[in-house]
Amino acid sequence: MWYNRTRLLTLTGLSFSSSFAFNIGRSDNEFSLHFNPRFDEHGDTNTIVCNSRMGGVWGEEQRDHAFPFKHGEEVKVIVKHREVW
Repeated sequence: MWYNRTRLLTLTGLSFSSSFAFNIGRSDNEFSLHFNPRFDEHGDTNTIVCNSRMGGVWGEEQRDHAFPFKHGEEVKVIVKHREVW
């Protein structure tokens, strides 16, 4: 028999800065998700940058230009995690 558990993390806020970010993980050196939408920062415009960090070492960045956020408006991000065992 299989069991599963689903967890949802919902983050909301207002986007008045040039970017925002959050990390999901155990510490500053260990996180499985770094999520960083950039309106206009670090040479990126309307780009979502995702990454991970293990043992203090960054993984390979993933970049997406499908950008659903609008500067100055409410931002809502839902992260869904499903465990199956």
